[in-house]
Amino acid sequence: MFEHSCKERNMKKLFTAISLVLALCYCNSDKGDAVKEKRMKPGDRAGVDTSMIDLEDAISAKEKIGQRWDNKEDNEDAINGGGSIEMPLRGFYLFRDGSAVKNPRDNMIFGTWVFDEKERSLQVILANGSTEKYTVQSLAFNKLILKNSEENDKPVDYVADGFIHKDLVNDPFYQANLQWRVKPKAPEDDAALHKRIKGCLHFYYLYHIDNSRRNAARLDYFGLPTCFKWYAGGIHLIKEKELAKNWTNIFYNAADASKAYIILDKMISKKYVWGEKSLGWVKQNAGVLKQMEAKIDSL
Repeated sequence: MFEHSCKERNMKKLFTAISLVLALCYCNSDKGDAVKEKRMKPGDRAGVDTSMIDLEDAISAKEKIGQRWDNKEDNEDAINGGGSIEMPLRGFYLFRDGSAVKNPRDNMIFGTWVFDEKERSLQVILANGSTEKYTVQSLAFNKLILKNSEENDKPVDYVADGFIHKDLVNDPFYQANLQWRVKPKAPEDDAALHKRIKGCLHFYYLYHIDNSRRNAARLDYFGLPTCFKWYAGGIHLIKEKELAKNWTNIFYNAADASKAYIILDKMISKKYVWGEKSLGWVKQNAGVLKQMEAKIDSL
């Protein structure tokens, strides 16, 4: 009886211990799932599309600096002021292949860049023949402070989100995707106008996809030349008389801008397949822009 009683008590102790371990494992597992779920919320870094590279853990300064940098003050003014095209929207978009775009949302100019990590110096060589030299006073994956090395200006703050594309051609602000904004030196025929419009459509397709992949809190068109009105589940053409100068100025003259508008009007009148609402309006618009890009050659 005594032996049987001891065995019974030992079994009870073992059962209690196992139950305790299982309970602890369950609690830890539940806690772990909660953390995982929190990390994967929209806007969290872990939730960003895998085709993007996260620079948060980048070790070298050169890795961190090679991304999109927007002037912090201009960016805040644009958001608070509704994105008026009269506002300056300065910035440096530095790509890891050495190419650069200065002020991509303003008076855009192409160039290249060189960064000396040891000297903490940044040079931006612009297509107009000028070279701008800066001292990097502070650099993090999402913050940059530059001071003009040759002028007694106060340091300027820039901000970024810390993400870059694995494939540069998928970045809407890569130089190849901005050629449609380069003003021609002579009038263009219909084929050239179609190519320019197609470049515009491709840019905005990439721009919508890009914002979706970055889990951007909001999608803005500040400073970007456009002929479109953007809606949730709708893309419309702005009336020709209401088009902003930054749009008409991408063409050689008013006559070419008017010819392009006729092509655009034909394009916008066609029927397009909209994706499911569950995709969200940004991805819906991207899908329709892709269809427009494919159709423009037939108009």
